[in-house]
Amino acid sequence: MAEESISRTWRVSREIAERIRALAVATEVYDSSIVNYLLTRALDDLDAGRMVIRRRPVAYVIDDRPA
Repeated sequence: MAEESISRTWRVSREIAERIRALAVATEVYDSSIVNYLLTRALDDLDAGRMVIRRRPVAYVIDDRPA
């Protein structure tokens, strides 16, 4: 059975969108497949504790400064 998918609109920087597109072209797969793969890996890393999202109180933004 095929995996169900839904369409969503997310706001990302132009740089991220260009990197995703370049990776899709280089690997000869659809952009959505790359996004799904990368997000799955990131979410798995979060669940396993290999990645932590740190935040700081400024209406809470992602703190991507080096730890």
